Amino acid sequence: MGCASSIGLSIALHKPKQRVIVIDGDGAAIMQMGAFTTIGKYSPSNFVHIIIDNEAHESTGGQPTNSSNVDFVNIALASNYKWGVIVENIEDLLKLIDKIKNREGPFLILIKIKIHSRSELKRPSKSPKEYKEGFMRYLNDLD
Repeated sequence: MGCASSIGLSIALHKPKQRVIVIDGDGAAIMQMGAFTTIGKYSPSNFVHIIIDNEAHESTGGQPTNSSNVDFVNIALASNYKWGVIVENIEDLLKLIDKIKNREGPFLILIKIKIHSRSELKRPSKSPKEYKEGFMRYLNDLD
């Protein structure tokens, strides 16, 4: 938790022909605020940063974050992201998907959602090492 954008930045820099989409939660993004400036400094054109903001650390029990007091879009823009947008409904998200296909990043998409955990959501079935090794194999296979 909290390192997805940094890992994604590294992948974007090493795989410039691949679009890299990072999905963060609001709590994770708050924990790693310094990553915004590093992403902006290197400014990879293939980097898309999505933050799902439900104002909670939902994966650890739903503790509230202070994301309602954080202006993620302006933080990203001040950190040298090329643009940022807030999405609050599925219709706007679907329209945005077409717009981002040819847009150069880095850019931020903040998706505001309500807190909700699915009861049938499964927990990881492999060890962290197995996930790491599978992810590394996947990255090695990319152009």
